[in-house]
Amino acid sequence: EDPLNVDAWTILADTHLELGQSADALASFEQALHLQPDNLRLHYAVGTLLINLGESRRAIAHVRQFVDANPEYLAATAALALAYAEADQCTEAIRWIDRAMALAGDTGQDPRIDDLRHRRERCAVP
Repeated sequence: EDPLNVDAWTILADTHLELGQSADALASFEQALHLQPDNLRLHYAVGTLLINLGESRRAIAHVRQFVDANPEYLAATAALALAYAEADQCTEAIRWIDRAMALAGDTGQDPRIDDLRHRRERCAVP
């Protein structure tokens, strides 16, 4: 019940997500982020939720902060590439898609990488 408790806002956001209430989850994650603006995990949570809500342009800055601090984290790199692709920023999308593919290496079939590979092909077509 403490409006300054980041953990409470995060738990509330997770609960909203479990109930399929994405907009409410975003509001709760953003409140937590307001209280801890340097919390990279919250930036990542906000960013991925914004991508899922179709707000990729807003998502980029949040996911980018996380990726800059965690450059070997494949899921975040793939999310950043997706955000750039969905925001029609093809130059950056291709850069981050290539990075995600390099991180994935030869790990076998990864649906994220397959999707990014297709998005890269669409970006490369003039």
